[in-house]
Amino acid sequence: MTAHWYPPITHHITLLPQRISAFPKDMSLAEAVDEEAKYRSAVVDRGEFVGLVRSAASASGATPTVGQFSFFVTNGESVF
Repeated sequence: MTAHWYPPITHHITLLPQRISAFPKDMSLAEAVDEEAKYRSAVVDRGEFVGLVRSAASASGATPTVGQFSFFVTNGESVF
């Protein structure tokens, strides 16, 4: 058995969490639940995901780079 079955990892992808704004302090729990459901529905309907891709530092000393990307998931296709 050899010690190197897979190529080395060269990139790391992180999907960014979908954040929602804080609700007003005077909002009732029922109102907050309704607002949160509306927000999540909009995020799901839009289907957009944003992420970061980072390259690893190379043995030659190259500086790691970071890029941002987004993609959309729809019925039957993905758009990058």
